[in-house]
Amino acid sequence: MALTCHGALKEIKGKTDFTFVLAGNPNVGKSSIFNRLTGMGVVTANYPGKTVELNMATTNFKDLRIGIIDLPGSYALGAVSEDQWVARRAVLDCKPDVAIMVLDATNLARNLYMLIQFLDLGIPIVAALNLVDEAEKRNIIIDSEELSRLLGVPVVKTIATTGSGLDDMIQKAVDTARKKEEIK
Repeated sequence: MALTCHGALKEIKGKTDFTFVLAGNPNVGKSSIFNRLTGMGVVTANYPGKTVELNMATTNFKDLRIGIIDLPGSYALGAVSEDQWVARRAVLDCKPDVAIMVLDATNLARNLYMLIQFLDLGIPIVAALNLVDEAEKRNIIIDSEELSRLLGVPVVKTIATTGSGLDDMIQKAVDTARKKEEIK
């Protein structure tokens, strides 16, 4: 059974400086990023319906305590399937400070739909352009600065399997969350 913010999510949010959700399509590296950031041993797999519950943990980053919530891999935030329902409820109930959208650099077009849905909900976004090493092997070169300009969100190149870019990704999420607080 998936949790809502009224339970463990609310507790994690109350004990942290910021709460970030990791969101994105299945098999983009969200759980690998979650494991790298938190030291947790969440099992990652590449078959549909694998992650339908939320994985939650806290991590330290510089002088901050950050809650990380790994949403189920989903292609959209509609409430059509269980993974979409769980992801949508977590986002609407918990109101994360920032959503880190993990995008597959080898198939960027497919991954942007969900990012746009998060933008429509008014949730601050940082895009983690993951699998850039695999994209480069396929001669796919993405200008992350131009992509950031076009989307209006910070874009950070990452490689979940090596941890490359993850500190920069978290720093951008912290900066984005702080900007959100200044606006309030």
